[in-house]
Amino acid sequence: MNKSIAFKILLILSILFCSGGIASAQGKLDHLKKWANEYPIDNTTKPRKNFFQLREIREPLLKLLGKQGFERLINSFGLVEPIDLIRGHLVLEGAADLHVSPVEEHAVVAVKLSDGTMHVAFNRAGKIEWFSTQGKHTDLPRDIRNRVNRRGN
Repeated sequence: MNKSIAFKILLILSILFCSGGIASAQGKLDHLKKWANEYPIDNTTKPRKNFFQLREIREPLLKLLGKQGFERLINSFGLVEPIDLIRGHLVLEGAADLHVSPVEEHAVVAVKLSDGTMHVAFNRAGKIEWFSTQGKHTDLPRDIRNRVNRRGN
């Protein structure tokens, strides 16, 4: 093999290797950044927007929480705030509608964009339950964990 062909092959392999590194550095769920500052559930738009119905969100949450837990989460988002982007995580907060339940339940969902790890917390009258697809909730930055206690219970 002459030097010219070897150089071209090496150049092509280098380009392929570098472009693969760039794509993986962007993050598994980086395309979801567009949801930052949007409401997770918006019935006023056509078609209706629902962050929880996105395949890459719904499937891991169903696996993590089960059907009943997923429904509990959705019910906890009767009153919602726009989605925040904090330290590489999409952070969603919601509270159950007080007309449905006499005890307010506050929920927080954190989705790490780089690898898809999800953490869910339910705070019902000061009792906090955490669920994580990978690792522990203590892996989250403190300012995200503190949002679970933000509402007065």
